[in-house]
Amino acid sequence: MEHSLSKLHALITQLGFEASIQEITGQVHFMLNAEEYPIPCFVKSFSDGKNLQLIAFLPFEYREDCLSQLSRALHLLNKEIDMPGFGLDEQNGMSFFRAIIPCPQAKISKSLVRSYIEICKKAVSKFLPVVAAIGLGKSTVEELQTASNAKS
Repeated sequence: MEHSLSKLHALITQLGFEASIQEITGQVHFMLNAEEYPIPCFVKSFSDGKNLQLIAFLPFEYREDCLSQLSRALHLLNKEIDMPGFGLDEQNGMSFFRAIIPCPQAKISKSLVRSYIEICKKAVSKFLPVVAAIGLGKSTVEELQTASNAKS
């Protein structure tokens, strides 16, 4: 049984976020502040309530000519971080961080949802400047790797 939007809305509100229900998409929307950037986030229930999807869209539209560099950068990030979740929505020109939150026996754990939101916030905060620089054509994967190697 899927979790109701009102139940998800109440949970996100209890966690301290201003949330709204999007009936058309079947999601609850809220904003995360990652550094100085407002990050639109969405939560929805699926798999008969056994999972929640948390998705945070990075606040920029990438340049189409930067798609291969951005795709490569996100792949490298996902390879290196403990909880991979960066991806691309090529249809809408957006990049995102996505996490699937397990709900054993279709029960939502408030503390687990809070933890996943914090993980999402940390990942986006840490890597947004790099991802945006590559997606907007201001840098390349090679330039960032060279800079990173120079710091090591």
